[in-house]
Amino acid sequence: MGFFSKFGRTKHKEDRSVNTLEALELSLNEFNINSMFNDVVNASEAISSAKGIDLIFETASDVPAKVISDRLLLGEVLLNLLDNAIAFTDKGEVRLNVTRLENKDEKVRLRFDVIDTGVGIHPDALHDILIPFLKGDIESLSVFDLEGKGLYRAREIVKKMQGTLSVQSTEDKGTTFSAEVLLNAVNVNEKRHYRLPSTAALSLKILILEDNEKQAQALKKFLEYFRHDVEIVEEKQKDLLKRGTCDILFISEKLMKQKLVEQVLLYKSKVACAFVLVEDMLRPVKNDKVALSIADHLIFKPYNQQTIFELLVNLYGEDASEKNEEKEIGTQTMSGNKKETDLKKRNQIFVVKDGMQRAGNDKKYFLKVLDNYLAMYDDSEDILLSLIKRRKYSALEKYSRELKGILANIGAYKLSNIVLKLEKASKTENLDESQKWIQWYQQECTETLQEIDNFRIHAMSKEH
Repeated sequence: MGFFSKFGRTKHKEDRSVNTLEALELSLNEFNINSMFNDVVNASEAISSAKGIDLIFETASDVPAKVISDRLLLGEVLLNLLDNAIAFTDKGEVRLNVTRLENKDEKVRLRFDVIDTGVGIHPDALHDILIPFLKGDIESLSVFDLEGKGLYRAREIVKKMQGTLSVQSTEDKGTTFSAEVLLNAVNVNEKRHYRLPSTAALSLKILILEDNEKQAQALKKFLEYFRHDVEIVEEKQKDLLKRGTCDILFISEKLMKQKLVEQVLLYKSKVACAFVLVEDMLRPVKNDKVALSIADHLIFKPYNQQTIFELLVNLYGEDASEKNEEKEIGTQTMSGNKKETDLKKRNQIFVVKDGMQRAGNDKKYFLKVLDNYLAMYDDSEDILLSLIKRRKYSALEKYSRELKGILANIGAYKLSNIVLKLEKASKTENLDESQKWIQWYQQECTETLQEIDNFRIHAMSKEH
């Protein structure tokens, strides 16, 4: 089945005028709420403009991982709120807090608070900020250089989700937009929504070396969900050689100067621990090749619970053959570029910033590249299945090699890595392995294409 038939989205821009909002219908599908957060970060131009603002996600432990709603439109609401917050924040942070308010039958009411430390909204404009703003009609908004159209659309989408959108603000201190929505939930009464496959991944000793205290606290909270003993190492205590043992060591790439690199190497030679390098998804440090060359794993900020869950599964939940293969890939003999690519392949579904860089940081050109990919490889699943079924291993190897490169080029690392495994299986004409990896491809392809599609739609909508 092809991409567009799967998701029912067209390649054309949606009509987003205020007049069409009454006819707006929700497309209900099951999705992981953390995947929607990735959509939002990928699509937000304001964050990628390098204002230096920290984006922090916090999700309460009782918020379900999987919900049923319109992922695209809920993501659009959050994108509008985050972009608005970042636009009026010159320094500090923008925080997205997600809490669970109540259950109602098979539904759950969630609250999304977008909190900034910006200039705030003048009291005279606060009342009007959520009503339509067309052609400068509303004097209170135009006087203070505000535009309410995106916020009005957000409010109307929230209404469709049986919710409300509200705002509180204090001048010179910041603003909080709160969206409450009613969603269908998968396993609404489940108390723990992330269960690790191995007890070896529980009760670990973890150290965090982070340049930003609030980001460190957010990471600590996500890790403590899994009952780990987590310590944030203060600036004056960052001499690793004077510390005890730990199981996992998280270090922000911004701290990885030569002295700390030497400490990490010496520490790892004495302590059997995993070194996880933390990179900012949209504002990476350019000179981090050395840090990547010694890292065991790579994760990206802003953190979310799914990111941490998948990291722990990678470290402690895979079978022995997979672990041995990753150890071989991650040896010190690997070049810095290949090590960086491999770390991203294991962890990232769709890294927009990498795809954009390869497109010369030209968003319109990158969107064209994505459209070409979707047109050329819409039927990739059917082609791969057909080649495996007919035992056409030579053609399978050739097609996999081409597809693998295209996926890596646009930043779809995880899917590219699966195709690499399929390519290896075709070389040895291993039918069992080929069938195994095509199943993985089918599962991962759905999520990858959803993230790509949502990025395209969000990015195109922002051109209006």
